[in-house]
Amino acid sequence: MIKIGVVLGSIRSQLGESIIKYLESKFRDTQTVQFDWIRLENFPLEPYQHDETPLSNPITGLKASEHKWLDQLKADDGFVIMTPEYDHAIPGVLKNALDYVGPEVDHKPV
Repeated sequence: MIKIGVVLGSIRSQLGESIIKYLESKFRDTQTVQFDWIRLENFPLEPYQHDETPLSNPITGLKASEHKWLDQLKADDGFVIMTPEYDHAIPGVLKNALDYVGPEVDHKPV
């Protein structure tokens, strides 16, 4: 079974939560794809301050919440990111979460 992580790219949008609930109800009985509903509020990440660049080096000294986020990404085969637009950009919480990402998403479609 294919596992797709659906990332809600904001922690303040009630509309995003209602979209996730709608999609959960529509895809509940899907037999070939398992959806992981990923809410960034469940991954309290501090602003990225590690010396390493995740795409070129493994990050050392990760905190538990950082491990939890990266382990979630490792477990999924691909991703859909749902995000609002704030001042012509993605929300800071999503940008920060993506700053941690490295080999966990290699060769996985987004």
